[in-house]
Amino acid sequence: MSEAFTGVVVGVDGGPSGEAAIALAADTAARLGLPLCLLHALQPTRATGLIPYAMNVDDWRASLTDMMTDIATEVRSDHPGLTVTTKVELGHPASALADASRTAHVVIVGCRGRGGFAGLLLGSVGAQLCAHAYGPVIVVRPADPDKRPHPGLPVVVGVDGSAVSEGAVGFAFAEAASRRVPLVVQHVWWAPAFDGITPGDPWQVDPAELEAEAGRIVAEAVAGWSARYPDVAVETRLTHGADAEAELIETSAHASLVVVGSRGRGGFTGLLLGSVSQALTHHAECPVAIVRTVPPGQV
Repeated sequence: MSEAFTGVVVGVDGGPSGEAAIALAADTAARLGLPLCLLHALQPTRATGLIPYAMNVDDWRASLTDMMTDIATEVRSDHPGLTVTTKVELGHPASALADASRTAHVVIVGCRGRGGFAGLLLGSVGAQLCAHAYGPVIVVRPADPDKRPHPGLPVVVGVDGSAVSEGAVGFAFAEAASRRVPLVVQHVWWAPAFDGITPGDPWQVDPAELEAEAGRIVAEAVAGWSARYPDVAVETRLTHGADAEAELIETSAHASLVVVGSRGRGGFTGLLLGSVSQALTHHAECPVAIVRTVPPGQV
């Protein structure tokens, strides 16, 4: 998006999770009083069959514009008064979304799709978007009617003590406040076992000390934000386990949104490029917000 847009941007791809992403984006924009932009981007090539051989690019773009207009009309019907715009771009989807994230409040996408966003978050488009987004990205999985979360469920934020997780905590507090739901601040800590180590050995690990350190990390993460959001009920949760991915996935079954930072250390090392983020985007039972607070390209 060449012009600055400060509202909610949603990637439109025509897939089931894309439909869920549009619904969440519309609800988010209406809740926050922000405009909504429906964005479809595609790098058309006849070799990949993404445009019919009998259709020229202008006609193909016109058909997409008609599709976007129909979607916008439906969104306005569901959310009277919501400002909805549409944009069709010819170019790489990840670049279009990353460019939009420069000024958008949040970019929302589905975890799978077809067309311009095919394989999103499972292939190159998703990996590039996560690596280069300038602001928060919410990933939406297709809704399971039997497991659809109740809107009153809490927002959950995973913290690890890194500077990056502070941005995730701030975003999570704001989401919890606007949704009028509690916030769960979760830290996963692990005390490794060392067979054969005797008491007093310099390599001895004291689980009590590690748990106390975990408590300090959570307390520091919350400090300051509670004062800014006094109406948000906060639960701090220390989870003892070696598998941060499994712990957060389990928590997601009882959450309306899980928020994590884009980079971290400890249980969240390599987030967005490692197992935790991939596990959440593949298996979380609620939407996942990935908050980037460092310039793209910097670790």
